[in-house]
Amino acid sequence: MTRIEITQLTFEELMNAIREVLKQELPIVLKAHLKPQEAEVFLTRNEVSDILRISLSTLYNYTKLRILKSYRLGSRVLYKKSEVLKFMEK
Repeated sequence: MTRIEITQLTFEELMNAIREVLKQELPIVLKAHLKPQEAEVFLTRNEVSDILRISLSTLYNYTKLRILKSYRLGSRVLYKKSEVLKFMEK
């Protein structure tokens, strides 16, 4: 660890110096470490059956056999759009 000695600075001068360094360096550090995440899009059973051109009973069977993974939100059954599109590629 580097040791820095500061002499003949008032508390306010020290705080201003720290603020200036943070203003310059913090955005660079945050950009390097934080990447914006895209929000996941969920589809209803009807939307998935329309996209895949299958019946709701077939979709139910795919879900039961774990071919497609479903997610519950209260009483609703939803599917991740990214997973449905990946399934279509297969």
